[in-house]
Amino acid sequence: SAVTRNPDHGRLSPFTTNSLGLRGPEVSATKPPDVYRVICLGDETTAAPCCSDSQTYCRRLQEYLQTRTARTVEVVNAGVPGYSIFQGWRLLESRGFDFEPDLVVITFGWNSISLWDERGDLEHYGAWRASRPPPLLRWSRLAEIAWSPSREEPRLDARSGPKRLRLTPEEDRAVLEEVGNACRARGVALLVVVWPIPQNLVAEPGTETPANRLAVQENARAFGRSLEFVPGRPGAVVDLVDVARALFPRHGLSGLFQDHVHGTVLANEAYAHAIADEIDPWLVWSLTR
Repeated sequence: SAVTRNPDHGRLSPFTTNSLGLRGPEVSATKPPDVYRVICLGDETTAAPCCSDSQTYCRRLQEYLQTRTARTVEVVNAGVPGYSIFQGWRLLESRGFDFEPDLVVITFGWNSISLWDERGDLEHYGAWRASRPPPLLRWSRLAEIAWSPSREEPRLDARSGPKRLRLTPEEDRAVLEEVGNACRARGVALLVVVWPIPQNLVAEPGTETPANRLAVQENARAFGRSLEFVPGRPGAVVDLVDVARALFPRHGLSGLFQDHVHGTVLANEAYAHAIADEIDPWLVWSLTR
């Protein structure tokens, strides 16, 4: 295959989480005064199980941002392997805003286009909500046990039944809008990151040219461009596909990817720089507010 990489790459490393269940050092659930807090929501590319904590783009991003302001910058790594943008949105709504972020960075895409079972993420969520007792009865474990069997829809065998995308392109766009609405309602800045994959750089076997961008990558880029990150400066997106393409001639796939999606230490460093460059004007603007 044209996209085969070094077999020594992509080895998953066990990593610990802090007391809040997040990768990285301990953080206070309440934001300390005079701190810029950035929360990075993402999937395995953000959690980065193939790297040490110091090599994740989140940790490097914190270090780069800290050199650009006298205020303390804290970057919270809220990446969860396997998450789609839908799960990232639910995490943001249920826990993310509790961290009082000044800025939310989202990096999703790969898992949204994977095949799960006969239901998409929204359908799974709807079935789960339907299986729960009414709010007034949720305190009762007995009610929860009694309610679930009566509301749970029958499932097909996930291994043999029909499968569908976890999120269609239309569903993906709709969830991105929900994330934007949630941040806007709370006055929290939002930055979208488009993560690259090998197919953006090297053509799949049997094809002539690399994929420009997948539908989910195009969705993220278009959505980010529709936002206003800094007043008078339209756009709130970092397209790492372009960053990877600039690095590819010198470093090749093995220099940028540990497997089908995880970035190498070199790539994470370059991506952190690119994200920091986009955030820098926001930091300057924030100091003048």
